[in-house]
Amino acid sequence: METTFSTTPAEQKEKLPRRAFTGMLMIAVTLLLQALAAGYTVPYSLRHSTFDNLLEGGTDPIMTALSCLTIVAGIVQLVGFIFLVSSVQNVSRSIKRLCWLAFILFVIAIVLTLIVNIPLGYAVSLGGSRTMGIVSLWVTALSQIFNFTSLAILLFALAQFPLKWVGAGIAGLQSVVVLAIAGVSTAFYRLLELTLMGNTMYVPQPEPNPYQPVLSIAGLILSGVFALVFLISTVGMRARLVEEPSDRVV
Repeated sequence: METTFSTTPAEQKEKLPRRAFTGMLMIAVTLLLQALAAGYTVPYSLRHSTFDNLLEGGTDPIMTALSCLTIVAGIVQLVGFIFLVSSVQNVSRSIKRLCWLAFILFVIAIVLTLIVNIPLGYAVSLGGSRTMGIVSLWVTALSQIFNFTSLAILLFALAQFPLKWVGAGIAGLQSVVVLAIAGVSTAFYRLLELTLMGNTMYVPQPEPNPYQPVLSIAGLILSGVFALVFLISTVGMRARLVEEPSDRVV
């Protein structure tokens, strides 16, 4: 029997469980909120480095709040993925495979961030290893690419033409921008020593360069456009919903 990860025109019109729509909607809303939050955090990060914030006594309260929002958004997206993959048991094999593949890549992105990158960043701040700092940069880039890819696969599985291809194209561009940012950050990477209350720590502070702002703004724009495409695609799924037995009120 032939195995395929593509969807046919008939499968693109296939009825979908209501829980799958709920999961997609949870992911879509959090993507839009993250894009709106990035509209503040990206320009702020370009104007104020982590090193400058520590010297001034702390981070902007809005930045702290938006960082917490990012954590909450990640949890909501994970719940949305669980809703999605748990509700596609009776759809076509291609759609089911794509949804599970997207879920696996999303989990890998979480693992890279929580289990690999956070401890690595902590070790860099204590030990001041430039090599470990650069490795941390590329682990972050890889995590983001896995995340973009997982969301693009969801669109490819469930969205209608041409939105599925638009989403895939934007995700590809996002991955290119992320790789470019990692490359530029590597080229201009440096660690500054900072002593606070008798404790010495090392803070990444890239040397000034003309490429970082352009790439960061490009990533910001792409994330906003992708969030809109994802939301529009999700709303378009409403016409394909089918009532599940669990949805019925007894």
